[in-house]
Amino acid sequence: MKAEDKKKHDDDFLNEEFDFSRASVGPVVSAKGVKLPVSIRLDTEVINYFKEKAESVGQKAKYQTLINEALKEYINAENLQSILLSDEFTRSLGEKIKKAL
Repeated sequence: MKAEDKKKHDDDFLNEEFDFSRASVGPVVSAKGVKLPVSIRLDTEVINYFKEKAESVGQKAKYQTLINEALKEYINAENLQSILLSDEFTRSLGEKIKKAL
């Protein structure tokens, strides 16, 4: 079969067998929860701290997970701080306190 005939055959097969009318471009699954491999340079004491912590809970090979969890906790704390310091939050809290008194 010639290359152009094979391509036509493949295109016809796809059009007959599959409905692409609701197809979309983009990732098939959400990126949330997906871990990406990265290369990062950390101080020796940071690596040693997390390795020791992981080993103390019996998860020697899981120190990278502990680093990931620590970074997520930092982000959550930073987000909480920005909410607590926002004008909208303090205004709303002030109104609730006045109503309670």
